[in-house]
Amino acid sequence: QILATVLSPFTIAGEGIREAAQYLLLAHLLGPGDAIVSAALGFWAAEALTLAGGYFWWVRPANYTPSYCLVNGEQVNYEEAAKAAASIESDEERERHDRESGHALPPMGARVMNCAGLGLGAGVLSGILIGLVETVVIAQGGFGEEAQVFWYGFLAYSVILGGLGMVGGAVLGVLPMDKNDAQGWVPSLGILATLVPFGLAITIFRLRRDVYLEQMPPTPVLLGVLAVAGAVGLFLFLAGPKIFGGAAGRIAKPASSVAELARTLDMAPTLIAAAGAEIPAAMQGVNLMQEGHTRGAADLEAYSEEDHEGNVVWSLRTKTMKLIQANEGNPRGLEETELYDMRSDPTEMKNLAGSGFDADITTLAARAEYQLKTALGEQVEGGGDAAMTKEDCLQLMNLGYITNCDHIQ
Repeated sequence: QILATVLSPFTIAGEGIREAAQYLLLAHLLGPGDAIVSAALGFWAAEALTLAGGYFWWVRPANYTPSYCLVNGEQVNYEEAAKAAASIESDEERERHDRESGHALPPMGARVMNCAGLGLGAGVLSGILIGLVETVVIAQGGFGEEAQVFWYGFLAYSVILGGLGMVGGAVLGVLPMDKNDAQGWVPSLGILATLVPFGLAITIFRLRRDVYLEQMPPTPVLLGVLAVAGAVGLFLFLAGPKIFGGAAGRIAKPASSVAELARTLDMAPTLIAAAGAEIPAAMQGVNLMQEGHTRGAADLEAYSEEDHEGNVVWSLRTKTMKLIQANEGNPRGLEETELYDMRSDPTEMKNLAGSGFDADITTLAARAEYQLKTALGEQVEGGGDAAMTKEDCLQLMNLGYITNCDHIQ
């Protein structure tokens, strides 16, 4: 087992190759099934004791450092190492770097929810693939009474593996991964942990029962199945994070009712479109069922203002940032300028204004001015004054916007 694990270039940690080696060596003594199972039991018998080390890792204090650690033959001075690391980059520089690179670390609750959704998607995808392969294998021997596998196989595997993937994703969410890392690693590890072992077991079971009629498949077939499982596992581990970190990650990405920022003025166009009617050209707002990349930049921002009871405030909210400008001494107690990173600080607890984010404030303020001019009609070419008709006035009065139309003939 150890030799096969170390020398195998096709599997991760010897998964599959141990079972193949045990089958070749002991199948004639124990039987094929017992020989394969003995490899897995032997592995866990050796590894089970090491699982206890996880307890000490989780309960270690915050100031824990290894008592013995040599670098170039010298014991590490942890205090000096920490000071050297902290002096390389200031807090503001680290925050700006994280924001610009899109690697801001979300809160743990948001990470767990996001990773659980990604794990669920990975498990469901694995269930669909396993159900598809099982259906093909059964079809080789004729469906007969098992024609129901067309629907219940996909459903059952998706429910079971989706649940397992969701739990595993939630556990991975505890790790300090940003959204980009999570989108790459969680689906890869989720599919690796569900598709490979369950698919391997189900494939061998179906081959034995439905293809070889309750006889163990020939050794070349078993080795081929194990080799494919190992290659798939290796591929998912090495290339999966890169693949799912790109456009393919949308396959396992948790579904969202609104993919981009939503505004109250978008509700009416969305409801009209959902009802199958045509959205009037003069109506403000967009249909939220459209993909975010099809909208203009202004439709991906939310501008609001208030001038009431001594509060003169305006704000601009983008997908990632929020800028608030308020008058001095306002009753709400707002700072004159407040800037928040909505990815890492959705509850708006840490004001970034005055911390080296002047360029961001200038950019957002310019966008806010554009939004205001758009709302006032100053961005419309060829605009002019129009007289209100009696009919228009009566319609506005019925809606409660006007109380009297006697001044219009």
